[in-house]
Amino acid sequence: SGCYLCKIVPGYSCYNALSQTSNCSVKCGDGVRDVSEQCDNGNMVGCSSNCTPNKGFVCTGQVGSKSTCKPICGDGIRVEGEACDNQQKLGCLTCDKYDPGFSCVGGLN
Repeated sequence: SGCYLCKIVPGYSCYNALSQTSNCSVKCGDGVRDVSEQCDNGNMVGCSSNCTPNKGFVCTGQVGSKSTCKPICGDGIRVEGEACDNQQKLGCLTCDKYDPGFSCVGGLN
């Protein structure tokens, strides 16, 4: 519910008028993943403002902790953290650097 023993539970924000029951909701972007969030890394790269992984990223982390998000190498979507991503074909096999003798074009998604 977000409130326990009249204290706000980490990961929630609450509001109420005096003498009324508090209305509590999950606080996306606070760096604490809640059961209703797919990720929460404190609004860093890889996790969107609605606490779902950005396109081209995968996020991991347990409920109650900060998520870790990293690019998906080989998905064909170049995102921040990748030098290139051509689905791991010749020229960009590891996504973190171009293969020797190759250069790539294409902006970030």
